[in-house]
Amino acid sequence: MIYDFETLVSRKNTGSGKWDEMTKEHPNLPENVAPLSVADMELKNPPEIVEGLKKYIDTHILGYTGPTEEYFDAVCGWMKRRNDWDIKKEEILHK
Repeated sequence: MIYDFETLVSRKNTGSGKWDEMTKEHPNLPENVAPLSVADMELKNPPEIVEGLKKYIDTHILGYTGPTEEYFDAVCGWMKRRNDWDIKKEEILHK
């Protein structure tokens, strides 16, 4: 797959914190300037991510869903692998 790392997508006036702050401090920057300060994207998303999200949205309910057993298993497993810390499901706050 070929990715587009050249086409900039404007984040101006989209609620992007880094763009809002940058244009507040430097209102006369040229259009082709892209700040590289935070993990926010100004490049096109890879097609696999866009298609994956579309597939998910087509097949899942969007709403306020509570944590599942798989969620608790994943958090407990991650904590064990990353921190060698055995935690119990009851110790996870998810509110």
